[in-house]
Amino acid sequence: MRKYDSLLPEGNDQRFHATLFLDVLDEENNFRESGNMQRTMMKLLRIAGMKKTLRNNTPRTRLLLDIANISTRLKMYPLAMKCYSEAIRIKREKDLSVHLGFQDGKDTFNDLRLVQADSLEITRRISVPETESLPVLSHDILNSFQDGKKSAAYAIILHVKQPIPGKRKAFCHFNNVGHTFITLVKLNVDNSSVSRSFGFYPAKKSFFSATPVHPGDQSVIRDDALHPWDETVAKFISEKKFNRILANLEKYSGTQYNLNRKNCTDFGLSEALIAGIEVKETSGKWPLGKGNNPANAGQSLLEKKFENKDPEFPEIFSINESEVVFDDLN
Repeated sequence: MRKYDSLLPEGNDQRFHATLFLDVLDEENNFRESGNMQRTMMKLLRIAGMKKTLRNNTPRTRLLLDIANISTRLKMYPLAMKCYSEAIRIKREKDLSVHLGFQDGKDTFNDLRLVQADSLEITRRISVPETESLPVLSHDILNSFQDGKKSAAYAIILHVKQPIPGKRKAFCHFNNVGHTFITLVKLNVDNSSVSRSFGFYPAKKSFFSATPVHPGDQSVIRDDALHPWDETVAKFISEKKFNRILANLEKYSGTQYNLNRKNCTDFGLSEALIAGIEVKETSGKWPLGKGNNPANAGQSLLEKKFENKDPEFPEIFSINESEVVFDDLN
């Protein structure tokens, strides 16, 4: 169990803060054991509403990251990115105040705004079982972000599902090769949000299509909102890069899929690279072929073999198991 005692502020509130953190830890453990999404999210929403009682920025940031961690696992990506955004704001204010010799400024963040917009969507989606990713047209994804609302922030999440978690083995059995996909999030100033998860797939017109025997196939974009993953890395990006990522989606849409040189991982890595995320050691071999693949890409995320090349948004978040890494450029 993680220790938070050294992070807790001194004084009469210490027991309350310790209890709050233990509540978050308990919810993480309960979700892993029971998979009860509704209970977990309702508890997190209540905890998030208590966040303003934390006067010390270090435990407040830790709490936000914990909520973001579980929200990401529940595929509540807008809520996760809102928590990340607030953690970044606190960190930047703290770093600036230390540099200038000032005390931390008053936290003006409205806790209810953090969770209000997502709570209704949570109740709609938490009971939906995991299903097969269905085809989606690229222009439908593009149009969903044209909501006519002023944006507050844009973000990307790179997801990788390995064939065997924690191993650089390109496939497990014949048809389990894993999957790489991305999520794009647009947060609006009115606290609404748009989130779309999608990946690049072979159309599988025949049994041997997109296999080492016949690596080529027609392609299709699929909605991966409910797709499982083992490793993720997320960051905020500029509107310009967000639009370039959508343009790259259009470029891939309708092109030929190829297991060796234009597969789901090639697509995910190309989108991540536009955002400034460079993942290393992503290529491997398999019978009759080689190329980028989820096994190697996922393991590189697990081993932190990636860099953020975007100085405009240096913070980057990596999630695996129960760990959240909050990193930035030096």
